[in-house]
Amino acid sequence: MDLECHITIRCALHRIDFLRAYIEESGWSFSRIAGDPLLGDYIFCYATSHFTSEIQSHKETHDVSLLLQSAGFDVLRRKIERVILDQRYQNNIWNSIL
Repeated sequence: MDLECHITIRCALHRIDFLRAYIEESGWSFSRIAGDPLLGDYIFCYATSHFTSEIQSHKETHDVSLLLQSAGFDVLRRKIERVILDQRYQNNIWNSIL
């Protein structure tokens, strides 16, 4: 079973590089968007990782979110999803991400 974990962080533009370093040093992936349909018109950053163990996914998501909060980042959400299918359409073919 693949579990995809996300931590959502609202971040000031001048702190994004600092946040990216924290996330990537933790072994997670970093991404960001400007504006979110549900959360509003801010810059939102995301820490994302995959796990096969429910226990490990809970622990890692909890630990990384606390690390980010202790560094002064505004953590808004933690989410763990069970991935059933994850594919991207590239070069006229569907490719599995996992």
